[in-house]
Amino acid sequence: MRLVSFGEHPTALPRGFVETLASAGSDPGGPLECQLTQGVPVRIMGGVFDDITGTLLAKKPGERVVVLLDILSGRRRVTLPRRQVMQA
Repeated sequence: MRLVSFGEHPTALPRGFVETLASAGSDPGGPLECQLTQGVPVRIMGGVFDDITGTLLAKKPGERVVVLLDILSGRRRVTLPRRQVMQA
């Protein structure tokens, strides 16, 4: 219905977001899911880790993933909803 914006300017999307979304189609197990395999670089979309990149460590039940992030002067494992992660 309208663009998401802060003030008068539209919100920027992470690089590759639209292309990844378009390639996913309507199949929940389609191309988007196939791209995420252990060890691939990923980008977080939304939440407190928005636009931070890391490495996918594992997929978990319930549409969750474990990502290794280099933050806070060290490496941290975080578990996130699958929908917040895209291949970098």
